[in-house]
Amino acid sequence: MSDTEVKRGRPRPQEVMDRDEAVYAAIAARDGVTSEELSEATGFEKNMVYLSVFRLRKEGRVERQTEDGSGRTRRWVKTG
Repeated sequence: MSDTEVKRGRPRPQEVMDRDEAVYAAIAARDGVTSEELSEATGFEKNMVYLSVFRLRKEGRVERQTEDGSGRTRRWVKTG
């Protein structure tokens, strides 16, 4: 593939891009935050936060880390 990759599908609405940036800003401000905490901090429903975090993870901007040995508590942190 070339250096200029063609993205498939329709472009994301501005509302979705703004939500993704708000979720990323909340993660960056408080590195190590759960999805529930993100929902409370941003005011978005948990399913919207999930979709934003999924996209941010796919883009390589955030990653998930487990907090304890059980692996049940997962926190989102920014990469890099």
